[in-house]
Amino acid sequence: MRTTTVLLLTILCSLSLAAQSGTSAREEVAAARKAWWDAFLRRDVDTMVRIEADVIVFVNNGVITDRSRLARMRGLPPIVRTDTLDVQRFEVHGDLAIMSGFLHMTSPLQADPARVAFSDVWIRQGVAWRLKSSHLSRPMIVDS
Repeated sequence: MRTTTVLLLTILCSLSLAAQSGTSAREEVAAARKAWWDAFLRRDVDTMVRIEADVIVFVNNGVITDRSRLARMRGLPPIVRTDTLDVQRFEVHGDLAIMSGFLHMTSPLQADPARVAFSDVWIRQGVAWRLKSSHLSRPMIVDS
């Protein structure tokens, strides 16, 4: 009985502390995603490295599993600007989060805005959320 009481008190205290923090895992992941995307748009490689997991899979016209894409980005001027982020699905499962939807982007290199599908996988490492995988692609057009 005493063990059960201690266990219940521990759980209640944990729930109370989580509620007092005022930050849910969804909010933490959304903030990390915004910080990473803003750094991507600015070509801020150092911030991207801090937010990404040590091993990351990045898919955009090919699969990159190392940081070579970051080395190529360093020092280049920003060429993409996001107009809107349209999140279609956002799930958190413990230390894993999945976010997907569409980015509406403009670029001086393109006459028309682009609609790009994205899918990100985030993992919690310690107290921080890290980007584990990111996939960007043009959505398929399906004739009805």
